[in-house]
Amino acid sequence: KSHHTEKTKIATIRNFYQTATICSSSPEYEEESKKIVDSLLFNNGYVDPRRINESRRLHSQPRHFTPHHTTDNNHVICTIPYIDEQFSQQVTQFVKSHNLPVKFIFTPGPGI
Repeated sequence: KSHHTEKTKIATIRNFYQTATICSSSPEYEEESKKIVDSLLFNNGYVDPRRINESRRLHSQPRHFTPHHTTDNNHVICTIPYIDEQFSQQVTQFVKSHNLPVKFIFTPGPGI
């Protein structure tokens, strides 16, 4: 998990999008640059980066602390780094197909 403050993360996101706009010579190139920024941020764990850029908030609603537990005490919680969507889906499908009592929390890497 990143140790940057929410303000730092938001400022970094805004700077990525501003740079994409400034460095693009046409609206088409600007959109392509913004798609690259979207992909970069999504791969670093940000679900809706353009909304973050526009709202200047990481979360659409105020975030409340939720401890890593389940109401079903028969499951073990396992926190592992998010690698990519395909890996996450494979792990989740394996656990479900083998009826294992494990719930995964995929955390973003130390990037942004």
